[in-house]
Amino acid sequence: MSEQPFAQGVLQALVVRGGKALRRLSVAEVVGFEWYIESTWASAWAQTRVLERPAEINAIDANGVEIIHLFNGPLGASFVPYLADVLPICEEGALVSMPIEHSMIVHPIEGGEIVQAVQTMIPITRQLHRNGAQSLSAHVYWWRDGQLTLVPTYFARNGIEFYPSAELIDQSDDSS
Repeated sequence: MSEQPFAQGVLQALVVRGGKALRRLSVAEVVGFEWYIESTWASAWAQTRVLERPAEINAIDANGVEIIHLFNGPLGASFVPYLADVLPICEEGALVSMPIEHSMIVHPIEGGEIVQAVQTMIPITRQLHRNGAQSLSAHVYWWRDGQLTLVPTYFARNGIEFYPSAELIDQSDDSS
């Protein structure tokens, strides 16, 4: 109840900010108030949309693909649904990863470089996730209209394999 699925492999949690401290609401604090939970989630998302913005936005040329690193405090990944409020995102969406709680890696889909962008983002995301405090996800997602779809990735002994959906690959064909 104080947690719910956000994307495949990622849970979202309700937190209360008091000064500089964050405290996650426990299940015990919401038991008996189930009727109140839906409006609490709606309020939390509305506050996130208004209050949370990246402290830093850095564009990086990584192997000829533009990758944007968004850095914020402990709620850095919380503005994923409102990514288009922060960055110019085309109708095709963006590739997004949230390796640690205060960083997001984004590649707005604007050209035909989806496969190259995923190949670039996966090792960066995995390394940050493995070595970072407060790790969230080692995966890359396709962001469209505030929703995330997992780009299935397998870390094999001989390298990394990923399997973008046909629909995502079609975006690459449409954009070129």
